[in-house]
Amino acid sequence: MFDSKYLNLSPKEYMVLEALYKYRGVTIDQLLEILGYDKKGVTNMYKPIQTLTKLGYISAYAISPKRSKKIYYLSSYGYGKMLEHLEIPYGHIGTGYNHDYGDFSYELYKPPSSQKIHHLLLVEFLIKTNKFKKEIDKTQKADPSFDFRDNRYAARKYMTLVEKEGAKPQPKKGQLRPDAEVKFKANYSFVEIDIGTERGTHLTEKFEGYKIYFDYLSKNKKQLPSSILFISEEKKSEIQKNRRWQTISKKFIEALGDYTTSVNLIYDSIDNVETTLLREYNAENNRNLILGKIRNYNKSKSTPIFAIDKNQNFKWGKVNFSISDSGFLYPYERVEGYETKGWAILWKFNEYMKNEHIRIESLNNKKGILPVLFYKNTPPKPIEHYKKIDRDGFFDNYLHFKDKGGTGIWQNKGLTELEYNPISEP
Repeated sequence: MFDSKYLNLSPKEYMVLEALYKYRGVTIDQLLEILGYDKKGVTNMYKPIQTLTKLGYISAYAISPKRSKKIYYLSSYGYGKMLEHLEIPYGHIGTGYNHDYGDFSYELYKPPSSQKIHHLLLVEFLIKTNKFKKEIDKTQKADPSFDFRDNRYAARKYMTLVEKEGAKPQPKKGQLRPDAEVKFKANYSFVEIDIGTERGTHLTEKFEGYKIYFDYLSKNKKQLPSSILFISEEKKSEIQKNRRWQTISKKFIEALGDYTTSVNLIYDSIDNVETTLLREYNAENNRNLILGKIRNYNKSKSTPIFAIDKNQNFKWGKVNFSISDSGFLYPYERVEGYETKGWAILWKFNEYMKNEHIRIESLNNKKGILPVLFYKNTPPKPIEHYKKIDRDGFFDNYLHFKDKGGTGIWQNKGLTELEYNPISEP
């Protein structure tokens, strides 16, 4: 906690300034949530707001001409005082992690007046992510492997070479500007706040920008993100959510190509953020636990689980699979709700099995491939783009395995529970 005496303010007034500094611009309701106050106490929040406004520390503008709600943010004077108080060195860029704040221009700090709804949804995401971090810190004793930062720190500047016929490659500056970034243990994810205004060409351009940056990372042997989290406003129905999902997943797959098997596009609404973060935080551990449940579903006849990876020239990663007594091949991939990576890996795996010479003895007599999509909370949501290009009907039929209880539940494509283990059945 910073010393409020430096600015000659009450502790509550200082907490308001600190919140505005960290989140750049918030509504009264968001401020109450950040500070941990009940929304019934909204009238008590106006007093420190009025005091700080009179002192010249904060400013505000209306969300829209027809709405009385305002976005409150630090004035130029208030922002300068906070930079002094935090003793941020002049010109310091900062990482945005672990309170390592940067010295940004006031215009970059100030919330954008032309994208108010987008900004407020980003603030909601950051508030929920901070709550999740506090819960992780409680259970993991201040785990430094989970952290997050906003778009000021998440922006990436890089240099590429542009090739032109008959001329030497010319250097060209590039910049990727995600809305936020989250660090999960050894992985990291970019965050895009989606208010549904980007469609068609704009979505294509966004994902093509990611493709250029990923090419740069790959060429320079730098780590790719594990995922891109697309966070939307809360949807009234699954129909609304699915319509948007089909649009962004198609553009993502078309633009990113082979990167779709390395970088997962995860789409969800703001009300599910903490569930999504928990799933990604525990992703590897949960995968191993679920595969263990599949393997031991019938303890009297444990299902052997094999793996195919880059050692067998499967360049798209690693796939776990089983072979039934009747010779069917069952590859396993996680598909939790609206995400792309599991579908993409299964698609590449099927192409590989059809077109490559397989040098794995146990696969020589396979009769067919039946994918198994495993999940914990939300059943997999199909991607229409794969249905359209799936001329052989690979995704016409598949199985689900739901992680539930001590053993899990087998389900068919329609999510009807099966009373037997299909893997061990002839």
